[in-house]
Amino acid sequence: MLVPAVALALPQGGQVTARSASIAHTGNTLTVTQTSGKTAIDWQGFSIGAGQSVKFRQPGASSVGFSAAIRAGSTGI
Repeated sequence: MLVPAVALALPQGGQVTARSASIAHTGNTLTVTQTSGKTAIDWQGFSIGAGQSVKFRQPGASSVGFSAAIRAGSTGI
């Protein structure tokens, strides 16, 4: 099955599974804003296409964020 490149341009299906964070998509940018010292996010796919960007904003230098792509073959940067 062919999937249009635009469908894989940014991470898809993000679900915060531990602590707290928000996920926002604006234009060609996906921003994850972590609001606790630690967080975990499961993604259906994690790809970043040409001209796209992903920003992780964390509350401090000792913050920890864990991301996992849970679908096989679902990453590309």
